[in-house]
Amino acid sequence: MLAVDLANYTDVPTPVQLAQLKALGVTRAVIGCSYPRQYPDGPKYIGATQLAAFYAAGFEVEAYAWVTFAAGWEALVDQTLTAIARLPAVRRVWLDCEEDPGTATPAQVEARIAACAARVMLARPDLVVGIYTGTWWWDASTGSSARFKTFPLWCAGYGPVLTLPRAWKSAVMWQYADHLDGTDYNVDVSRILEGPMTSDEQAAFDALARAHADLQQQVTALANGTDAVLKGALRYVWALAAKAWPWPAP
Repeated sequence: MLAVDLANYTDVPTPVQLAQLKALGVTRAVIGCSYPRQYPDGPKYIGATQLAAFYAAGFEVEAYAWVTFAAGWEALVDQTLTAIARLPAVRRVWLDCEEDPGTATPAQVEARIAACAARVMLARPDLVVGIYTGTWWWDASTGSSARFKTFPLWCAGYGPVLTLPRAWKSAVMWQYADHLDGTDYNVDVSRILEGPMTSDEQAAFDALARAHADLQQQVTALANGTDAVLKGALRYVWALAAKAWPWPAP
């Protein structure tokens, strides 16, 4: 299964673009809501409209807030909360951690992320708060902080292998591309690594097991087990393999 994410520089999707995304296997959209889109007649906040369009078309919808280390960080979080206020279907908000922290120390970076998380949780205790980041940013900017290791991780990594920040053992989404072939809509693309396996994912695992008969017993044991961490690892292996071989589309 695939997710797309879009920011303020991407316009509201048209019905044709929504249909293209569905046909390409996209099931989830994550919308950046902190900043306005610039139009000829001035800036407009369109996050709520983007969310509503995807939700009406049958997609799962989530939102993300930009974490800044400059003054005014509260407004970016609050704007995201405003955008999702009338759409109960949004159950998770991501904190987008990728801005250059400038002169902020790792302790100050950690404190700012914690403040953003607390602001969301205080306003909306019903929401799940997750961390979006890349290992290159997290380990350098936070000093490999483990303070948020219980938060869901959405990790960016555009290479053939996803390397996680040291604090996490698994990710729930892997952002691996900055475009999706088959549509002209401006999105980044992630593979969803959480939730039950689809029939295509199961077929991919079966193919992996057949190709490596010596691993079949271990693969079967993992797939049928109850250990969530091991199952997450198995999903991760599939995600890698699915990028390397032409198995059924996720």
